[in-house]
Amino acid sequence: QAGRLISYLLAGPPGQAPEVTLSSTAQLLSARNDSAPQAASSSAPLLATPPGAPQDVPRLAGQLAQALGESGLFYEAHQARWLAGQTQASQLLQEPQGRLSPLLQLFGGKLPDAATLNQLVQDTIPKTSSSTPWMPGDGSMPAEDTPPPPALRFVSANESGPAGIPERLVPLVHQQLDSLATHQVSWQGQIWPGQMMEWEIEDPETQEREAGNPDEPAAHWNSTLRLTLPGLGQIEARLQLTPQGVALRLVSEDENTRQQLQRNAASLEEALAAANVPLTGLVAEVRRRGLLRL
Repeated sequence: QAGRLISYLLAGPPGQAPEVTLSSTAQLLSARNDSAPQAASSSAPLLATPPGAPQDVPRLAGQLAQALGESGLFYEAHQARWLAGQTQASQLLQEPQGRLSPLLQLFGGKLPDAATLNQLVQDTIPKTSSSTPWMPGDGSMPAEDTPPPPALRFVSANESGPAGIPERLVPLVHQQLDSLATHQVSWQGQIWPGQMMEWEIEDPETQEREAGNPDEPAAHWNSTLRLTLPGLGQIEARLQLTPQGVALRLVSEDENTRQQLQRNAASLEEALAAANVPLTGLVAEVRRRGLLRL
């Protein structure tokens, strides 16, 4: 019975589904596409034009942070922050799960003003055992069996996917599962019109847990950017961020690009220094047949 279930989850039913009853979690897992990690994506460019002025760079950084933060990958964590009074309900409603909230249906899919929204959320907050309204951020926590506030739950679709999840949220849940399995978060999209970028971030806490120091602060963050530039071709930038600064490993597809990157290392170091991010090391390499050559 267990073997048939595992076979079904890995390869799908041979002709017909096995005669087992799948739990809601198993149904969700069986719907996953494990051929490759999935990434959060954005179809609209983050900037209308390529960065042409120094102030455009922090604006792009802010847009990247917003795109990742509102992707829905961290929705449950953001709910916990809302319960602690560290974020606003309006921010939750900007995420894909929040856009299926009954509140938005009441207002035709648009966010109401802050005062109206706060009142509506308060009206739907469950009572504690003492019949006193529980408020987020007041230092207390709701009872363990208290359901999430209806105002911040998504609407149950008539045609739902596995585990009763609305069909449009199933790919997002797959992305969350991939992130949990790989300890990486991936994003891809246009940073300005026509310029695509892939972005991966590793979970630094994973390294501390594997080292047996779960309470120690993360020593560094690893992040990778991949993009194809008009004049340089395919570039992969691997960043290691530490309290001391950033170390860069730049991987290109040909020797001319590698030399150009190396020649402009001083300019990059100056730009990073101006942003208070010292460059602690830089290596430019060429990728050849799956190998890296200095």
